[in-house]
Amino acid sequence: MPLLFLAWAAVPGQVRGQCFAEEPATNCNLHHPIFYAPYEDERQNFQIKVKMYYVVSDNNMWIDLPEAEARAESALHALNAAFNPHGIHFYVCNAGCDTSTSECGKYACVIKTELRDANYIQSASDTCFKSLDGIDIYVTNWWVGTNSYFSGYAFSSPSKYMRLNGRHTGGLWMDQTYYLLHEMGHCLGLLHPHENNCNCQIDCGLDPGADTCNCDPEAEPCGYQGDLVCDTPESSHNDFSCEDTLTPLVLRQNYMSYLDDLDCPTGFTPEQVKRMHVYLKGHPYLQPVQAKGVELPGGTLSSPSGNIVIATGTQVIDSPLEMLPGATITVRSGAALEIKAAISGACGQMWGGVVVEDGAAAKLAGTGGRIEDAACGIRVLSGGRAEALGGRLRNNTVGMAFEAGAAAGASRLLGAEIAVDDGYRGSGQPTGLRLHGGGSLPILFTAFKDERAGCPPGGRALGIYSADGGFRCTYSSFSALEHGILASYLTLSSGSFQARFNTFADCAVGIAASAGSSYVIADNSFTASSSLPCPPQEVAAIRLSGAASGFRLRKNTFSQDGFSSGYAFIGTHSLGLGAGLGNAIAENTYINLQVGNRASGNNGYDGDGLRYLCNEHLLDASLLPPGLAPIDCEVSDMGSIKRQQGQGVDPNAPDLPAGNRFSGFPATIGHPIYNWNASQPLDYYYDAANSRQDPSQGAGSVGVFGIPIEDAEAYCPSAPCPHPPCQELPQEDVFLLRRQQHDSLAAALPGISDQSEREQAELALGRARLGMGEAASAVLLRYALDTTEVQADSLLRWLELAETYGADYRRARHHFFSGQLAAFDSVWQALPARFSLDPLEQAERQGLDELFALLRPYAPGGLAQMAALPLSAQDSLKAWAGVCSEPGFLAAVLLRRNGYPLEPDCQGLPAAARRQDEPAAAPAPQGRVAAPAAGLRVFPNPSAGHLAIELPESFEAAAARLYSLHGR
Repeated sequence: MPLLFLAWAAVPGQVRGQCFAEEPATNCNLHHPIFYAPYEDERQNFQIKVKMYYVVSDNNMWIDLPEAEARAESALHALNAAFNPHGIHFYVCNAGCDTSTSECGKYACVIKTELRDANYIQSASDTCFKSLDGIDIYVTNWWVGTNSYFSGYAFSSPSKYMRLNGRHTGGLWMDQTYYLLHEMGHCLGLLHPHENNCNCQIDCGLDPGADTCNCDPEAEPCGYQGDLVCDTPESSHNDFSCEDTLTPLVLRQNYMSYLDDLDCPTGFTPEQVKRMHVYLKGHPYLQPVQAKGVELPGGTLSSPSGNIVIATGTQVIDSPLEMLPGATITVRSGAALEIKAAISGACGQMWGGVVVEDGAAAKLAGTGGRIEDAACGIRVLSGGRAEALGGRLRNNTVGMAFEAGAAAGASRLLGAEIAVDDGYRGSGQPTGLRLHGGGSLPILFTAFKDERAGCPPGGRALGIYSADGGFRCTYSSFSALEHGILASYLTLSSGSFQARFNTFADCAVGIAASAGSSYVIADNSFTASSSLPCPPQEVAAIRLSGAASGFRLRKNTFSQDGFSSGYAFIGTHSLGLGAGLGNAIAENTYINLQVGNRASGNNGYDGDGLRYLCNEHLLDASLLPPGLAPIDCEVSDMGSIKRQQGQGVDPNAPDLPAGNRFSGFPATIGHPIYNWNASQPLDYYYDAANSRQDPSQGAGSVGVFGIPIEDAEAYCPSAPCPHPPCQELPQEDVFLLRRQQHDSLAAALPGISDQSEREQAELALGRARLGMGEAASAVLLRYALDTTEVQADSLLRWLELAETYGADYRRARHHFFSGQLAAFDSVWQALPARFSLDPLEQAERQGLDELFALLRPYAPGGLAQMAALPLSAQDSLKAWAGVCSEPGFLAAVLLRRNGYPLEPDCQGLPAAARRQDEPAAAPAPQGRVAAPAAGLRVFPNPSAGHLAIELPESFEAAAARLYSLHGR
């Protein structure tokens, strides 16, 4: 049976002694000093040089240099993947070992020797085997008798040497397993979590077998016992099994445990990380292995460089500079940095990037100013500010990041370029700009693009990811991205966003707004070619999801140069927006789209809800492939929009046409409106004098009752406002006037007994309610997009005045995610009495009740805690995130903030294939939905609790998704 040695030398040293030597002294295998818990939180980056040596002999030439190079590069990537999240970075610039018995490459040396004694590696005087400026990793393939055995060994803790021998029983070489990470943990000061030593009184010179443990009973027990780490529980054994549920999970998933299951270990505990940081910062034995940085002014820059700190004054970098892996440039309070040349990563690896602290500033200037190969090009902390004025950020995992409290309003991007290409060295999904809180960041004439071919690992890049960060993006471009803009807002404090006069080309999603309201998406151009670099099933120019109490989405253009069989190009997809404040998608132009607008989930129905107004749909019928039937407006199965699709907010005037001009489909091809939800037909008002507005053209509309309006007054804007804002009354006054009209009509309604008069009064009341919502939305929009300072109190007050379920839910959500639980309870518990909730809203509220209860233990920490939820909470959220309702959208937003992107399934029954397969010769009857595809039969038996699903023999596999009455 193979042998496994995963030990540091087993004799502990003393606490207070100064026994320290370049090589371990007898009976003192732990290099001194020894550090004990509790450990300070040393938040900084460390750059450590490693050298990998593969040892062979004449009778065992088991590896050559090309294979050693590949193995060493893979091992280096594994080290960085495990340690980089903790600020520890490894690099090899030159393996360096110039002797006649060695052959070296970029990452490794193959050394030929007849010596097989492992101790030789530790004690030999040959410089090939003894690096004073790095950690040496020796990989061997030695045999005992006729059997190969595997082992890993670090010669002390801490150590500058380790050895990995042979293949694991699973067949992998030891340098390709987690044992490499285990031994590196020893090198950086970690012990086994199952150790049971009491080290506080053991003297360096004492016999290691002597019983000298007499710990101070007042001392912190975990700090002087076991592995000297407080968050690894004690254990009576060391041969843990991944399936052994009696052993704490933290031990079964710890890199420092003994585990034969190579996939089981996944990381270190927080206290283990702190201990490594303390050793790297203060232990003399580990100082030579690190690249040391420089402090400016006073120091001298060299390339490549370790950490750089700019303490005072303004530092200009005007010549190319290479940074070691993980190294950062930190700009302290009162200092400034201007970058006019290229800063890139050395050794073919990623560096840390520029960190701008409170009261500091950074500027990336001119076309010569470049930041490349960084984990985060420029990271702006609370109180810091940064500008990218014509600069270039390329191949960074994150181009720029503004953390909560950053002075985003004092920062800007102007004429910058943020891109990734095939030279990207990172492993995660790149993001151009990341916003977490802050003011209204201006972004002008900036290009966000992914120039990589195909579908790269981790997915195509994100352009702007805003999690509670306000911004104004204008005249910028987005190309070949997974999301051009992805924004969500859980509180009101950061306002919202506006995107105007931008271009989006070949993005899977141009703009996605989830858990957001009071945003502006206007005057943008969205295009998709017939062949995208990494097409999903659905390409959506604009995707809106989650409860939205008001927004402005107008005057955008959506176009495609030809229809694609690989994906459906959709102009706007609205998912579960609820009954908002006069929500409307208006005055847009759609050219050659499979679906102009799609609505899924609950987007309102009676009273308030989503409307499509004055949109223009154009179609080149010669481009249509056989069998494709485009739809200008689609409502998915189980989806809804406002029942009355028309205009008019004057309670004393009749309803007006919706004003949409359809594609002018050829006979029997295409549907102006296709409503798959037969139980909720639409009343569609159109201008009888305009044939382009008739919903019966082409194959006709489904699930729609067309209502022609004769002699309609002006209903669509005919000319732009000559002198903006063209508002006779302030928006607040307009709201108050419309509220007065609404309240008067509501008070008079109970006294009307005549049925005909009552119906007319109810219609007038509906128009007044709609006008009141539109005016409230306009007021909220102005406050949310304030470019000086967002006033959350004003937003809360106007949401209360709006008097809708959606507006009060937004108030409650703000209080919850701001950690104001008493205010949340007050608003949330009053909702059922304040409003008459329909069945969908009742089910949604019950689901939200469960979700808020799940998250309540973490709510006092606010948004920061919500972005660091424990795995147990994340697993619970995953169960919700598949639901196409507000709890599902909210869960998806939180999961993304915790690094787990997941989108609810809101496709409904009418998949693209089903639309294409349906007969196009005749429209379905008015107000009815076409029958499901044949072949699937379902037999429910509620009394027995059974549901039988019968599939035809042609089905090789199938999946069923069942929903409760609460939408779960």
